[in-house]
Amino acid sequence: MGAPVALAFAARHPHRTDRLVLYGGYADGGTIAPASARRAFVGLVRENWGLGTELLADVLMPDGDAASRARFVRMQRATASAEAAAGLLTTCYGFRVTELFDQVTVPTLVLHRREDRAIPYASGKELATRIRDARFVALEGRSHLPYVGDAPAVVNAIVDFLADPVRLPGA
Repeated sequence: MGAPVALAFAARHPHRTDRLVLYGGYADGGTIAPASARRAFVGLVRENWGLGTELLADVLMPDGDAASRARFVRMQRATASAEAAAGLLTTCYGFRVTELFDQVTVPTLVLHRREDRAIPYASGKELATRIRDARFVALEGRSHLPYVGDAPAVVNAIVDFLADPVRLPGA
C-alpha cells in the first residue's frame, strides 16, 4: 500500500519530496482484482486467518523457499489479528489516488515485476504512463515482495535512479 500513499504525499508536498520510487504499486485499489475476488479474499482472511496467511504467502512470495514462506506466515500470525489483516486488505482495495497523477512533479521511478501475483503489471505501467516523465523498469519475477526473487535487480535500479543528479526546473 506504499505506492498510493507515497504518490499522494509527493503530490501534496512537492517541497518535501526530491524523488519518488514506486515498487509494485497501483493508484486504484479497485483495479487490483474483480470485486467478487476482493470480497472473497477479505472474507477468507477474516474467517480463517490460518489459511489466509498461507494464501497471502502464496500470493506475495510464490518464489520464496519453504523456510522463508513459513517465517512469513508465522510473522503474519504473530503481528496481526484476522480482523486487522482483513481491515488492511479492505484499505488496500479502497485506495484511489488517480486524480493526483498530474500533481506529481518530482523525478519518479516505477518498478514492477512482470508476473507480480499481488498487483497487476498493468497497474505499474499505468503509474509510469500517467506520472509525467516517470521512468519505468520492468522486472522479471512473480513475487511482490522486493526481497524475494531477483532482489539485486530491484536494488540496482533504485541505486541507479538515486545516483542521477536531480534536475530541477530552472537549475
